[in-house]
Amino acid sequence: MEDNECTKPALGTEALRSRGPRFSGFVSGAALITAAFFLGGSLRAGAAQDEIEELPAEEATTEDVAATEEVVTVEEEVPVVDDPPVVEEADEVDEVEETEETEGESTFYNELLVVVGAKGEDEYGQIFAKNQALWQAAADRGQVRFHVIGAEEENALDAVETYLAESSKDLATPLWILFIGHGTFDRREAYFNLAGPDLSAKELGEWLEPFTRPVIILNTASSSGAFLRVLSKPGRIVVTATKSGNEVNFASFGSYFAKALLEPEADFNNDGENSVFELYQYAARQTADFYEQEGRIQTETPLIDDNGDGRGTSLEALAALREGGSSSREPDGSFAKRWALVLSPMEQAIPAEMRQKRNVLESQIEGLRRRRSDLDEDVYYERLEALAVQIANLYAELEGEEVDDEVKLELEEKVEAEVDVEIEIDPEEGEGAEVEVVEDPFGDGAAGQPQEQPRP
Repeated sequence: MEDNECTKPALGTEALRSRGPRFSGFVSGAALITAAFFLGGSLRAGAAQDEIEELPAEEATTEDVAATEEVVTVEEEVPVVDDPPVVEEADEVDEVEETEETEGESTFYNELLVVVGAKGEDEYGQIFAKNQALWQAAADRGQVRFHVIGAEEENALDAVETYLAESSKDLATPLWILFIGHGTFDRREAYFNLAGPDLSAKELGEWLEPFTRPVIILNTASSSGAFLRVLSKPGRIVVTATKSGNEVNFASFGSYFAKALLEPEADFNNDGENSVFELYQYAARQTADFYEQEGRIQTETPLIDDNGDGRGTSLEALAALREGGSSSREPDGSFAKRWALVLSPMEQAIPAEMRQKRNVLESQIEGLRRRRSDLDEDVYYERLEALAVQIANLYAELEGEEVDDEVKLELEEKVEAEVDVEIEIDPEEGEGAEVEVVEDPFGDGAAGQPQEQPRP
């Protein structure tokens, strides 16, 4: 992807995701320009080309967006196939000890809990171990607090409950929860298979209920789609390897996701980070390609949910929207673009509380822009300005100052002039730079609703 230098990220669009000095909005006042250069570096319009991979859409239609799976009878308790998809072997990663937070210091940028389930056959155990090693390597690279509940651990179910019970509930630092293993579904309840008693979606949902901090859940097991509706919540990201509990075969999606963590090709917008949304797209595409190349029927349909509606988005649905399809509901992807396990140095320079607030505000702006046609024009601009001022104040805080009335007035004038898309600033011209408006090239998202689980 090409990097177009000196481009200001678009407000409420994919271009907002330009990592580096991301101060969103319409402000060209001294306070915010100073904040931008305080963070350092030039701004790239490469990010404005979205965190959306160029996806083929030959078979994707708007009907795919709402497609659901027929309920099938599941006879096997543990999903096992004779010939599981084999992912290319990862480079050897030296075994390392768990990374713990230094007492009295918050030195980590993310917190990652890895739960490795019962392996079943040795072949699966080897795959799970490789995936765990790749996550460990990424955690080391990104200064991530790392904890593993292993496949052989006694009372693994209690260990998960205890870890979550003792975890901070309201930090700004995101909590990532990864499940590597097998899953089952008995037409009423979905489970993640552990060495002892299995973990149900209902139990996990109850344990996560008190959390107000950002939570990112990645269930890479078979039948994981049935977890999505239970765990979905505003401000939370849920990724599953399947679209429902009825996809019971071994899932290869998790292996491709693990390989993508430090893969430069997964950074579609060239911002120096692989966001959750980019990782999902990359791994989902690799998964689909595997089945196509092997001439096999695809038995896993990964989903991502980040808007709290519990329905999820498939890769095919994303392709359909990109090709001009439409969705009657809020599409997924906007919030997931804004979180990465391995942060760039510029993002690390921003306090966690500020990153969290900015990510939420940017998502709100993007959602507001999608609803623009349903709002009175004055109401739209009033809400847009209010959100933009909040983002401006966040970046001004880096310099220990507030956005003054003069800057707010300038902001209001730009809003009235409908400068609500993308701003480009030439750093050589500095504070007096001209502002160029560029129309948002893409509106992302889609639907891919998993089958609602039957109740007794």
